[in-house]
Amino acid sequence: MITTNTISKIKELAYTDSRENGAPSIFQIDYATEVATRLADLLGADKRIVQAGAYLMDCALGTAYRQGKLNQHVAMSHKKAEDFLNSVTDVTESEKGSTLNCVLEHHGVPKFSSLESEVVCNADCYKFLSIKGIVGGIAHMRDMEVDQLVQIFATKADEKWKALSLDICKKELGGQYDSVKKFLGSYTGK
Repeated sequence: MITTNTISKIKELAYTDSRENGAPSIFQIDYATEVATRLADLLGADKRIVQAGAYLMDCALGTAYRQGKLNQHVAMSHKKAEDFLNSVTDVTESEKGSTLNCVLEHHGVPKFSSLESEVVCNADCYKFLSIKGIVGGIAHMRDMEVDQLVQIFATKADEKWKALSLDICKKELGGQYDSVKKFLGSYTGK
């Protein structure tokens, strides 16, 4: 069974890549995990798998970004998560599989393998569809050029709106998405 100690190690793994490579920000990691935990409680999903999946979904995103392989970050995060999960003894094979599916499916799929995967995907969307996610993301990603940052956030907002699948999340984020799009669309650049 996934223990609190293992969740702490997973969190540190995600934080390490963030600190070393600047993305995603620790704010974004914590915010997505906070939302995922809340959704797991509301929907009856396995909270430990959801937390592990939320921390691991982008655990190699910073590395992929620095290597110019951003489009490969899901596969890279999956490999890193798999290597980590294979190194610990308190995670069952079923939990490993479910957690790894959360990583693989966090950008959305036609049919999720589990409620936990769907929860993680939807929680990831909050980073780009909510006012808190946008403001926190911008505030904590200061080493990126502003024009590039705005472009990434605008593109991700549209991508994440399409990935959103849970009615509760659509209800919570609908008006915020409109505000985010208007805000980012108003940016005129240099």
